[in-house]
Amino acid sequence: MYTKLSKISSSDINKEISIIGYVHTIRDQKKIYFVLIRQQHVILQCCAKEEELLKYIQNIECESIVEVKGILKLRNESQINLSMQLGKYELYITSFKLIQKPYKSIDIRGCADWSDENMNKERYIALRSNVVYDKVLFFSDVSQTIRSFLLKRDFVELVLPNLAPLPGTGAAVFQVHSQHFPDSVFSLSQSPQIFKQLLMIGDSKNYFSMAKCFRDESSRSDRVKEFIQCDVEMGAVSSSKDIMTLGEELVRELFKKYLPNFNIRLETWSFKRALAEYGSDYVNLNVIDEYNLKVENETIIINNRDNIYNVIKEKGEDIQYYDKEKNLICFHRSNHGIYRILNTSALQYKSKDISCVWLVDVPMYEVDSMGEKSFTHNPFCKTKHVEIIEGKEEIIADQYDFLLCGFEIFGGSIRENNANKLVEQLKNVGYSDERIYTEFEALINGYKYGSLLHGGFGLGVERLCTLLDGIKNFNIESIRNYIVFPQKQDGSSSMLNMPQKK
Repeated sequence: MYTKLSKISSSDINKEISIIGYVHTIRDQKKIYFVLIRQQHVILQCCAKEEELLKYIQNIECESIVEVKGILKLRNESQINLSMQLGKYELYITSFKLIQKPYKSIDIRGCADWSDENMNKERYIALRSNVVYDKVLFFSDVSQTIRSFLLKRDFVELVLPNLAPLPGTGAAVFQVHSQHFPDSVFSLSQSPQIFKQLLMIGDSKNYFSMAKCFRDESSRSDRVKEFIQCDVEMGAVSSSKDIMTLGEELVRELFKKYLPNFNIRLETWSFKRALAEYGSDYVNLNVIDEYNLKVENETIIINNRDNIYNVIKEKGEDIQYYDKEKNLICFHRSNHGIYRILNTSALQYKSKDISCVWLVDVPMYEVDSMGEKSFTHNPFCKTKHVEIIEGKEEIIADQYDFLLCGFEIFGGSIRENNANKLVEQLKNVGYSDERIYTEFEALINGYKYGSLLHGGFGLGVERLCTLLDGIKNFNIESIRNYIVFPQKQDGSSSMLNMPQKK
């Protein structure tokens, strides 16, 4: 029977044990070989001195699977490696057997430098490296922290359906065909939005779910086609303040655990103020001016975006300044008259005060270049009042977005629980009666029965991980690093050869 490396303890000292694992590294010290054996990311140093063993081990490749027997010893105090879980033990080898060698030579210690293609195709090998595996463990830990936070506040964790009807709004959907309904389609849920509102109509306790969401969005470095959303809904609330208070408490809990050396700089900004002072709703209070780039009489904003140069060019913005070496761009937002400077290489801060902003009072509707009216958030927000923004009369929604360093990590709203008003809002963007009662019949009928005021938010867990980890290390990494088996940016996978032709 093999001894699991994670179970080795002082009670095994001076005993012969058998282990199995991967050869992590081999060091040749002439008359002695040090072989590091790895098993489920726990490493034990093994020593070989016998001449026959030395001849055998010197031909073993890294990542070979081996079976090792030996006597466990306590290292000398000066040789203890505190960075290793088993750093105070050594196994003196009495027997060494090769079980399987890899079909090609690999060195997982260098996998952080693999190309995106290799990382995608052989992700299962890259996961052997702590550099890669620690990122997905971080995602797991953050998820458990959020879950624990909500359970302590008497939320119930429920599972809502992934199969849903085709939504009339939002991002593009993945359609699902069934052999039982050859002329119809389901969709994979973009979020459990309607289900959680129906849940509140059912007088449920406050709810959350670590929901898998699917969105067939265009390729962007900070987006993925499937992700985990911590979906939250609270019933019997007095106002949006109840939900925003919960959100703030959650952020403080996350900072306390993951960013204890940083301070929260929290402000509440209206959408109107954000446009006037920033030219967009990506409000980031962490302004960097170390490059001494100044634009007279204009607002300077520095933020982090991948491939921002190409994105700006595609949008037709007027680029005033581009320093490729420093990876800085200054461009002019013609519609708002604001210059923005972006540092796209990494997040850098002059202080330990981290920008946290509630963005509120966002218009309920938006109009595209073709004159088409749509919802800025979703159709189900309550409205608050009418406001003049940039010379236009806007109906303001009772919604709220939380921005961490300019990135939205969660957002939500108070739901419109009056059936007649909800129908009116849908008609405002051109929905016909037939479409309204086809797509939202259950929700409208539910509100006709009556519902206590409720609201909630959705939090993208992978994106949150990139920011918590990025702030701590002053470098935001790809959102895909925190997903066990991510697809490429376009959603394809070299590892599984998908998508496949019909």
